[in-house]
Amino acid sequence: MNRAEFFDKLSLLDEQRLKTALWNVYWRAAAPVRERIEAEIRPEAAGPSKRPSKAAVDPRAVRDEVQQFADLARGGSYIAGDRRVSPGQRTRWRSEFARLANDARTGLRAPEPDHAATALEKLIDLACETRHYDSEKETTLAAVVSGMLTIPDNWTTFAGYYLDALDHATGSDTRSRTWPTGDLARKQRAADLAEWHAALIQRLADTEAEDLLDKLTNHPALAGPELEFIRARLAHQRRDLEAARALMTNALTELPGHREMLTFAIGIDAPLPERAREIAASRA
Repeated sequence: MNRAEFFDKLSLLDEQRLKTALWNVYWRAAAPVRERIEAEIRPEAAGPSKRPSKAAVDPRAVRDEVQQFADLARGGSYIAGDRRVSPGQRTRWRSEFARLANDARTGLRAPEPDHAATALEKLIDLACETRHYDSEKETTLAAVVSGMLTIPDNWTTFAGYYLDALDHATGSDTRSRTWPTGDLARKQRAADLAEWHAALIQRLADTEAEDLLDKLTNHPALAGPELEFIRARLAHQRRDLEAARALMTNALTELPGHREMLTFAIGIDAPLPERAREIAASRA
C-alpha cells in the first residue's frame, strides 16, 4: 500500500483496533522500530524536537557509487592496483564495501527504494563472486542476512523469496543471470549455502512455515553430501533419529573428514563409515 491507501484502511478502524494494531507492530518489531514508535507517542515537550535524525540517503547516488565500486573491484583495481584507486583506498576496500552496504540498506527505507535494492543486489553479487578470495577474513553472507531478519515473519518471507530464486536457478527464466548447471554445480551450491540452510532449519522448524523446509531439502537446484547433511538436521529436528543417522552415514561416505558432519554424526550416534571413523579417532 502507498500512504493514501494505508490511511484509507486506517480510517475504517476504531480507536481500540488502532491501538491493537500499533501494539502488535511495537511488540514484534526490532529495537530501532520500537524506539521510533516510542518517540512518536511520547508527549511533546516545549520547543523544537531534540530527536536526532540521520542524514538522508539518495538511493540513486548509492546505486551509482556501488556500480563504480563493483566495476573497479571486478577490474582488479583493489588487488593489482591502478591509477583509478589510490594506495589508501586499496587498503580500505572492506570499510568502503561496508559503508556502501549500510547506505544501500538505509536507502531501502526511502519512499522509492528501487535504486537502493538494485545497489544491494549488486553488492551481494560481488560478495558471492569473491567468496573464495581471502574468505577467512570476511563475515559470511548468511550471518549478515540473519542479523537483518529480526522477527519470525521476516524469516518466512525471505525464505519464500530464496526458494523462488532456487527455482529460477533450475528454470528457463534466469533473471538475466548466468546460473551454473549440472550435478557438480548443484553440489557446490549446496556447500556454499550450507550455513544459510542450517539457519533456515533452526528458525523455521516447528513453525507454520515448516513446509518451506520440505521444499528446500528436496529442491532440484541442490545435491550432494551437504544436502544430505541438511536433510539429516531436519530429520533430527523432527525427532526422526533413524532417518538422520542413515543420512549422515551417506554424507560421510563422500566427505569423511567434514568436521561439522562428523561432530553432528557422533552426537546422534550415527554409524560412521570406516574412513570417517579413522579420521575421528585421529582427531580425538
